[in-house]
Amino acid sequence: GGASGQGYNEAFAIVKNATADAATKVIGSDNSVGGIVGNNYGAIIVDCENYADVTGKSHVAGICGYSRDYHHDADCYVIGCKSYADATITATGSDGTVAGIVGYNMTDGNHSNTTAPVVACASQSQIVGGRRYIISYNSNGKSIACYGVKNGSNSISNSTIEASYAYDANGVATDAEINAMNAAIATYNTTAPAEAQCNHTWSANGGLPVLN
Repeated sequence: GGASGQGYNEAFAIVKNATADAATKVIGSDNSVGGIVGNNYGAIIVDCENYADVTGKSHVAGICGYSRDYHHDADCYVIGCKSYADATITATGSDGTVAGIVGYNMTDGNHSNTTAPVVACASQSQIVGGRRYIISYNSNGKSIACYGVKNGSNSISNSTIEASYAYDANGVATDAEINAMNAAIATYNTTAPAEAQCNHTWSANGGLPVLN
C-alpha cells in the first residue's frame, strides 16, 4: 500500500490489457454492464480498450459498469483505459447512469480512507439514454486527467473533475490543457501505490489528446 487513504489489498484483482472488439455486443437486462468489467469491487483496471456496443438498464459503460471501493481497506482504480468511437453505450432505464468509461464510480460515504480515481482515460463513444456522462458518474469518486468527445453528453462527470476536458469530435487540445492533464497525473502518482501508478502522459497532436 501507499500513503494513508491509498491502501491496496493484494487479494484483489488487476485487470490489464483487455480488449472488447467491435464484433462484440455486450447486452444486459439489469444494472452494472461494462465492455470489460461489469462490477469492480476494489480492483485495478488498467490499459483496457473497448470497441463494443454496450447496453444495460443502469450503471452502463464502455469499460466498467459499476466500480467501487471494497470495505475499508481497498481502493478501486481505472487507469489508462479507452472507449472508442465504434462503440455506442446505452442505458435503457429512464434514470439510468451511462458513461464512456465508468457507469457508476463510488466510494462508500462511511469509508473515509478509500478512494476511487479514474485516471488518464478517454471516451469517444456515443452515449445514449438516462443520465449521460462522458467519462463517469461519480459518487465520492474522481475523474483525473481524462478527456472525452461529447457524443451525447456535454459533461465529463457529475462531480469531482481534475484537469479533465470535453471536446467536439474535431476538437483541439491546447498546450495548457495537456500540461494540466500531465501535472494531474504526476500529482496522482505521488500518493498512488505502485500497483496503481499511471505510466502514461498525454501529448497534443493538433487535435484530440494522444495517450503515450
